[in-house]
Amino acid sequence: MITDRKSKYSEELKEKAKELYLASLTPKEIAKKLNVNSVRTIYNWIEKGDWDELLGAFGVEKQLQSRLSQLTNRDLKSKSELDEIDRIVANLIKLQDSNMKLRERSVALKEREQGLTLPGCVGNSSGGSSGGGDSGKRKRPRKNDIPNIDDPRWQDWIDALYPYQKVHFLQRDQKERWTIKSRQIGFTFEAAGEGLYVAMATGKNQTFLSASKAQSLVFRSYIFQLAEKYFGVELKGNPIRLPNGAELRFIGTNRATAQSFSSDLYIDEACWIGKFEGIYETAGAMSTLKSRRLTVFSTPSTRQHGAYRVWSGAYWKKGKPDRADIPFPSKDTLRKHPQVCPDLKWRYVVTLQDAYDSGNPEIDIDDTKDRCSEAAYAYLYDCEFIDEADSIFTLSNLTRCVRENMWSGVDLSLVRPVGDKPVAIGYDPARIGDLAKCFVLLMPENQGDEFRVIEEFEWRGFHWSWQALQVKSLMERYNVQHIGVDCSGIGSGVGEMIKEFYPQVMLITYTQQSKQNLVLKVMDLVSTARIKWPAEFTSIAPSFMAIKRKQTGHGTMTFAAERTEETGHADSFFAIAHAVSCEGLNATTQRKTSIRMNL
Repeated sequence: MITDRKSKYSEELKEKAKELYLASLTPKEIAKKLNVNSVRTIYNWIEKGDWDELLGAFGVEKQLQSRLSQLTNRDLKSKSELDEIDRIVANLIKLQDSNMKLRERSVALKEREQGLTLPGCVGNSSGGSSGGGDSGKRKRPRKNDIPNIDDPRWQDWIDALYPYQKVHFLQRDQKERWTIKSRQIGFTFEAAGEGLYVAMATGKNQTFLSASKAQSLVFRSYIFQLAEKYFGVELKGNPIRLPNGAELRFIGTNRATAQSFSSDLYIDEACWIGKFEGIYETAGAMSTLKSRRLTVFSTPSTRQHGAYRVWSGAYWKKGKPDRADIPFPSKDTLRKHPQVCPDLKWRYVVTLQDAYDSGNPEIDIDDTKDRCSEAAYAYLYDCEFIDEADSIFTLSNLTRCVRENMWSGVDLSLVRPVGDKPVAIGYDPARIGDLAKCFVLLMPENQGDEFRVIEEFEWRGFHWSWQALQVKSLMERYNVQHIGVDCSGIGSGVGEMIKEFYPQVMLITYTQQSKQNLVLKVMDLVSTARIKWPAEFTSIAPSFMAIKRKQTGHGTMTFAAERTEETGHADSFFAIAHAVSCEGLNATTQRKTSIRMNL
């Protein structure tokens, strides 16, 4: 039964929702943007208001272009959004090619009609020239017609870069560059534009490599945006072939693919690529020739990762006693004075504070520090590598749990993203200056199957009752079989309210034993790769690595990750741990019954 929402949502809000729908936002995106509790409400408005008929009046091509603009303007794109961009671009290319052919036919017919009716033109219908002058053939524009670098519009793009981006751009001729950077400061954007610039300047191929093919396509999206914004050119193809013969390719970490081309090479998020040294040696073969360049940039991960060995100089010193005592510049030195180091690699460090000091208006230092613990801020934004020696989880084990794409049976744009399949919800309530984290996991259908993380939510600054209502709204989207909630502190209010609409909720009170059981369960799932998540969920691995071994005063070992009002790091870990607690430490004792509610 559809209830009357007039008392809850104003006509102005509905009108705004209609504008967003006509601007090609999805119902889910509209609900999130306008704080409408249920996506189903948006679908009801679409149906009642016949918005689809209004949308049809805009024309298919305009709808696709509008949606493409919405997606490409987002800083961080999920795998499903990248896939949607590819589908839209492919459809636009087909539409525009079809329209071009129709226009060409129309022009040809008009020219033919004029030729048949003009005096003295008998016989011209055969297509022969009447002699002298232009034969009448129209020159078609060159494909992917990016201008040469002497075009002043290139300078417009360079001028738009922030100073720290320009430092990197001006060193583009270095044989090998390494940059350790903060998250979300626009380095991928600069590298994408630089690759296009160098390709036009030199005619050399450019290859962009990321931990997954989906992530590498972020480069492609930025290049498409730059071409459209600064040159009015719509790029086509994958690889992108430029007028001077240079090709731009976008690849994942498949070794066979990574060594197939002679090219300049950009490696993004190198510190998060599994088995990096093998990729570095194999992919580096692309840039073997003297004229080829290698550019590596990444947020830091752990000191045990292969990329850190290259960054620190240990890779260069290995097996060479005469190099053992040669010093390398410190992080603080490289922040102020990027330079060529003893191994002939150019190094640079850019923290979030550096980007802010360079004038990036999108950065809020205080807000970012409020959202993170001191340790999390250090490696996410201050370019500090983690020492995983005391961590329960190693990066190599965690990378086995990461998959490149979302599962084909999951469509988050649907009202019921996984149909009637059972899910578990894990919730970690917000604390003072902290985020509430919530994860939805597909539960194993058979003994030994894996848990699959399919949706992540992050809420901040809302009353505990509002947080509970967000959990309740998920029951409209999913067949919820388990909800696990930390009921310490503010969690007690959230837990009690959830209990009203979901009596089976597991309220978890943190004790030494309960915390140990949660950690042991997740350790078991990670060690057997029985939990998986798409690469787009970038908060999970760092959160897991925040769980440390700690010795108690009695000399026994325990697990530590502060769970106080003041600190909330490892929140993603604990939210997921609450979800998988539906399965006991012994997987053979998992619950066999199921619950049917609110369906």
